[in-house]
Amino acid sequence: MLTVFRAVSIVAISVAALPVLAACGASNEPAIATHLGFDQEPSFSAAAAQSLGTVRVVLLSTHEHIVVGVAAAVQLSLVSTNGAHLRGTLSADVLNGVATFPDLNVDSAGIGYRIVAKATGLDSAVSLPFNVTLGPPAQLRFDSIQYARAGLVLPPVTVRVLDAGGNFLPTANTVITVGSHWTAVGGTTTRGALNGKAVFDDLVLTKWGADNWLYAAAPNVDSATSNFFMVWPGPCTQLAVSQIAGGHVGTSLGSIYVSRGDSYGNTCVAVPPGGSATYTIALGNNPSGATLSGPTTAIGFYCCYVFNSIVIDKPGTGYTLIVQSNGLSATTNRFDIAP
Repeated sequence: MLTVFRAVSIVAISVAALPVLAACGASNEPAIATHLGFDQEPSFSAAAAQSLGTVRVVLLSTHEHIVVGVAAAVQLSLVSTNGAHLRGTLSADVLNGVATFPDLNVDSAGIGYRIVAKATGLDSAVSLPFNVTLGPPAQLRFDSIQYARAGLVLPPVTVRVLDAGGNFLPTANTVITVGSHWTAVGGTTTRGALNGKAVFDDLVLTKWGADNWLYAAAPNVDSATSNFFMVWPGPCTQLAVSQIAGGHVGTSLGSIYVSRGDSYGNTCVAVPPGGSATYTIALGNNPSGATLSGPTTAIGFYCCYVFNSIVIDKPGTGYTLIVQSNGLSATTNRFDIAP
């Protein structure tokens, strides 16, 4: 820990009075600054991230007189941080022997903080000890959210109440609401904080994707957003098949897209690891007794499959196709085949 190199006794004169005293011959010593001193100390027990008051550092001679007319820059830092940070204006030029710091604050609560003042060529100075207390509720913060699955309850989501310095407030009872700007959130979305945090243990999302996130809001505090997290689709329970515009006898119906999805309309990302899905396509409504040709059975390892080169050999009105895969089935729209 840094210590004061010289004992500092604050002279009971104002900086404004110095020119008058000099003119009256108040001191005959040369105007040589040797060390720094705190003319105005940090406020005691300031709340975290709130102002420590105006702090002033002066240039002093060997006889503890404020020395004017000397150019210098004073830098401030915490003597021992313990993870805390001194914020605000940390460097100031000397004017008439005084460097003024009007907006200092420490972001973490703690006891016995000290500020050290340094300037090139001068002995440093250390402030008197001061405490920093917890501030009032000012912001929210999510604990990390890892994953979710569509339609299932998320792992418990925790939102903490913090002061302006980011210190956790274990006595806060703030009422907090969580939500999403792009999808519905099921479950209990408003809870009062208990011991400084609200735990949402029954939230449900139904829209899959890798860029899901939640927000948290409460009266008179800054809102918060969670990290991005994955929502996986639910179990594959249905098939979907693309629209068919129709066609001509002996001509391909084009690309027919088939996808496996959950009950919320999410496309399944893939079949179970190590597994596969068998896709078959056949005539459903068949007004002309036609025959379907082309590759009508396939095995896929992904959530989707595309049937190409499917051909119907007779004209007719109101055909449909039926697609099946691992116990799931879907029927196309009605379409016509021209000669």
